[in-house]
Amino acid sequence: MQAARRDATSFVGMAIFLGGWTMTFAALLFVWADVRLSGGGWPPDGEARAPLVYPAVATLVMAASSWALARGRMRATLVLGVGFLAVQVCGWVALWRAGVTPSSGRYGSLLYTFCAFHALHVVVGLVGLVAARATRRNWRMFWHYVGAVWLVLFAALYLAGCSNDHPFTQPMALPGRTVDAATLNRGRDAYQQYCRPCHGERGDGRGYSSAGLRPPPRDFTQALFKFGHTPIPALPPDAELARIVRRGLNGTAMLPWDVPDHELDPLLQYVKTFSPLWRTQPPGEAIVPSPDPYGAARAAEAAAHGDEVFHKTAQCARCHESHELRDSPEFCLRWKPGYKTIEERECEQPVRQVPPDLACDPLRTIYKGTELVDLYRVIA
Repeated sequence: MQAARRDATSFVGMAIFLGGWTMTFAALLFVWADVRLSGGGWPPDGEARAPLVYPAVATLVMAASSWALARGRMRATLVLGVGFLAVQVCGWVALWRAGVTPSSGRYGSLLYTFCAFHALHVVVGLVGLVAARATRRNWRMFWHYVGAVWLVLFAALYLAGCSNDHPFTQPMALPGRTVDAATLNRGRDAYQQYCRPCHGERGDGRGYSSAGLRPPPRDFTQALFKFGHTPIPALPPDAELARIVRRGLNGTAMLPWDVPDHELDPLLQYVKTFSPLWRTQPPGEAIVPSPDPYGAARAAEAAAHGDEVFHKTAQCARCHESHELRDSPEFCLRWKPGYKTIEERECEQPVRQVPPDLACDPLRTIYKGTELVDLYRVIA
């Protein structure tokens, strides 16, 4: 009786265990589906396709191990399980030599994550089959589960590919540069991965994650970059756009993004497709701070003069010390209907925000070690 109860309890425990890992695999597959469906092809441009021979052989080995286990051939099952891991390692080596690494892009990152996580399950299953003989029935169930999961991963990661069908077929002429269609298509893939959830499919700041963000994501169709460090309304150069991506904007949902170098420039060029201004206006020159006329020796005098400018001359305090909601001219929740071009749009419902409290709020592009220079460029 006690043995029967122990077996029943262990069966329930294994079922809960497998249920938890199933939810983990399902969550990872949702991530894969989002990346896969948002791109124009699989694998994305610039990444080599994984050799199919190794995962195909691994699939046959895993199927053979399940067949052997079902017939009670434990030694054969263990040998085939170890063989599965060996074939996987050979496949990873070939993948690495082809240039696909965990940091090479989305394709490699997903492949290594899924395969390593599954390999961990295989190791757990082998240990369980050897060590837990009292509950071998449950570990047989676990081993068949591992085999079924691998079939799903093999179909999703290796077989569900397609050609890179991208929308750009013509180059885009910019002042001083022509961006070819391949670069734009690579940039679109990168935008879909990194930017689309917040900035939206059309670059209008209406992504599905934007609803609860304040300040809202930037609307790229306006070609207005408040922290581009160029005199308004000049467009920022690529170096300034790259700085925003790399370092982020403090106090906003725009966190620093570690976009790979081979994706960053195509991403920036694709962002320029959202506004026609990039095709007619050359980027402005980045603001370079003038020499400090006061220096460290006259810092107190400089602060006293700045106090007068802040409160009286420029009247910065009217906003930054008022703590009042004000319409933001750079963000719009809803445009008035009937406009034909972007330049003709009128905002019907602007975003209302409290201006930053300079005593405590994090400032957008002010970073440790370069505070004075950063403040100079923002105000200028």
